[in-house]
Amino acid sequence: MCDQIAILNIDNGILLECPDDRCKTVNIPNGVLGISDRAFLGCDKLESVDIPFSVTSIGANCFDRCRRLKSVVIPPKIKIISSYAFSECEELTKVVILGSNLEIIEKGAFCGCENLVQINIPHSVRYIDKMAFCECRNLQSIEIPPCMTKVSDSCFYGCKNLRYADLRNIIDIEQRAFECCESLEEIILPDCFGIESFAFDACKSLKKIHMLCKDPHYSISYSGRNFFDDSIFDQCTLFVLPGTRSDYANDKYFGKFKNIEIEDNLELLNNKPE
Repeated sequence: MCDQIAILNIDNGILLECPDDRCKTVNIPNGVLGISDRAFLGCDKLESVDIPFSVTSIGANCFDRCRRLKSVVIPPKIKIISSYAFSECEELTKVVILGSNLEIIEKGAFCGCENLVQINIPHSVRYIDKMAFCECRNLQSIEIPPCMTKVSDSCFYGCKNLRYADLRNIIDIEQRAFECCESLEEIILPDCFGIESFAFDACKSLKKIHMLCKDPHYSISYSGRNFFDDSIFDQCTLFVLPGTRSDYANDKYFGKFKNIEIEDNLELLNNKPE
């Protein structure tokens, strides 16, 4: 293990780079305000990094391809996790985000973190960009923050162990958002939303879809085709609000579902749109 202070290039409070990519552990000194783009890019021996509370920004590709990094704690002053900041950290299993200042998770931030199991997303997050969690194959659950209204293109593509998604506050579900989530069994869809091509394609384990939409003809905007995998129409039950079953049964797309039942989940009914 190398000397942590000697290997860091810091200028005016900004950590610019880690010249020695052989380090296993790095303790970033308190007082550092930001970590530059690509500062630890490709440090594939790095297993542990301590980011002090003084840090307010983490640059793009900052820890990209740190393949042995095990866990990370995001300090409370961070507002943006930049694009590809932790991409392809293949052994990363846990991310802890402190505080409630985080607002944006940018493109591909955790893409390819195939062993990521646990991450807490604060309610302050309002936007998660495309491919942010793409190919996080061991991620089992994700809580969508209440102020977030869009699931971006390929955001959760290939999250093969994701089992449940509550999307009741979402307005737009972009293309391939949950494609190839092979273990996804249950989803909640909101009233009045747009959905794009292949949003849930290859989600062949879907068993329950809860629709909070009162009128599929006027409240759902379709863009493209194959929103769901064709294989689910026989096996999956579509739960709809009381008084809407015939509308869904006669709908050109949702009428493909063989099992359409009236919703009996009281929690959903009590929080249905007015």
